[in-house]
Amino acid sequence: MEKENFYTTQEIAEFLGVSPSSIQRWADSGKLKCLTTEGGYRKFSRTHLSDFATTYNISMKFLDTMNLQSTFQEENNYRPIAATR
Repeated sequence: MEKENFYTTQEIAEFLGVSPSSIQRWADSGKLKCLTTEGGYRKFSRTHLSDFATTYNISMKFLDTMNLQSTFQEENNYRPIAATR
């Protein structure tokens, strides 16, 4: 099975044309799903982004042009982020 790439808050903010703090708020509220590392960093998969785009009627064109070669790979130390804090 191929490992899935994960993207940072900054990378996703650039793709969507919003600030990183918007991405953080969406993740914290549960609107945009993500995983967190043991260090507390949010990581987003292509599936997370696709689900978000579908739910909020956002053009998925950005997903088709994603050429990031993220250095983050799926590992066992990720856990779902809490929906509320």
